[in-house]
Amino acid sequence: MYGSIVTIGNFDGVHLGHQKVISTVVSLARAFLIEPLVVTFKGHPKFLKMSPEARYLLTTHDEKIFLIQQLGIKHIEVLEFNETLMQMGVEEFLHYLKKNFNMQHLVMGFNHHFGRNREGTPEKVSRLLNKFDFYLTVVPPVFLREQVISSTLIRDFLKEGRVEEAAKALGRLYTVSGVVSKGKGIAGDLGFKTVNITVHENKLLPGNGVYAVEVLYGEKILKGVAYIGKSPTLGLGEHRLEIHLINFNKHLYGENLTVNFVKFIRAEKKFASLEELTQQIRKDIQKANSILSLSG
Repeated sequence: MYGSIVTIGNFDGVHLGHQKVISTVVSLARAFLIEPLVVTFKGHPKFLKMSPEARYLLTTHDEKIFLIQQLGIKHIEVLEFNETLMQMGVEEFLHYLKKNFNMQHLVMGFNHHFGRNREGTPEKVSRLLNKFDFYLTVVPPVFLREQVISSTLIRDFLKEGRVEEAAKALGRLYTVSGVVSKGKGIAGDLGFKTVNITVHENKLLPGNGVYAVEVLYGEKILKGVAYIGKSPTLGLGEHRLEIHLINFNKHLYGENLTVNFVKFIRAEKKFASLEELTQQIRKDIQKANSILSLSG
């Protein structure tokens, strides 16, 4: 093999738009018998701003790498996203790609930007093809109904609890993974055993409310109902992800679980009494079980 076909991007979420770009790289590499390469970043531009949101990522670094590999990419070059990289000009970055990876062909999404001041647009790059001796393919957008699929669109869906629409844009259910940590045991006192899950500090959680979820535990897929919020009825104040596993009673402290968000059930609410809360939790469990039985 001689040279490489390259695409560059943060690829947070590895959504359907990203998948189209990466599959184009793989197809061209097969056609021209050269190596497909994804250049991505560790860290996110969001975190270099003055007041980054605490939770922003659709995929952790490890999740992103795994998803890219699943698309047929063996060579992934990970660059640390820092101020030095942010200040690298377009021509300097193209020279880096030519020198280090013998780039013969660059694949870009229609609205992708790279380099200092985001000046590396497809239009700008197209004017540098002869100077740096490579080809350029620009991949058109992917739409969900009339909206262009993007990481920002998916974040907005999730913040609003619209997990089904997020799943359509991702091409899979939205997933959160983490370790089971010890909670306060209040749900157990109400008659509902739950697990509290500690997730990556920058991983975006869907908006506050109750959801039907699938929970991956080892090789098992368990039905569950998830609550995200601060428990206004109980006055706990701590934002958390708490899950009741339907018809499953094993202790899971310290275990790693993966949660797939299937459907939004209801918004967070402050109830007038613990009895009213208990009645609503029973209804939530019944509804989640019904949803998951149909989806399964």
